[in-house]
Amino acid sequence: MKVAVIPGKFNPVHRGHVGIMEDASKLFDRIVVAVECDNIQKSMKYYERVEEALRRTGAPKDQVIVLPYNGSFVEFVNELMAKDQENQEINEYAIVKGLRNINDFENKKAFVRANEELGIKICTVFLLSRKENEHLSSLIVKNIIRETI
Repeated sequence: MKVAVIPGKFNPVHRGHVGIMEDASKLFDRIVVAVECDNIQKSMKYYERVEEALRRTGAPKDQVIVLPYNGSFVEFVNELMAKDQENQEINEYAIVKGLRNINDFENKKAFVRANEELGIKICTVFLLSRKENEHLSSLIVKNIIRETI
């Protein structure tokens, strides 16, 4: 089984995130959305938003799972792979990251290199954002929300 791990804070989750998840669901058998949770109270709110957004996607519900993680992403991925070994499952993992522009590529390339140095032994797949979503970022969405309240 091919498994995509899509990490992020998703704060807030928006159409750009959902588009990457939908596109990844066409390439992978299972999608693990790894929600970074650094503050328990806030993280539950964000975690619920990501789950709600996923309910609205075209990805099959049994294909996508949302899991919170706290701390090291490397440890999170290594634990996922270790659980598969315990269950005698053979899965191929990839980290999936969305790209809007060249700046995203440079930032996410640094993420990949850091993960390699920290011991992640799986590849990273970059998916281009859909044209209609390439202007979106969590910061822009937060500013729009702030201005409309």
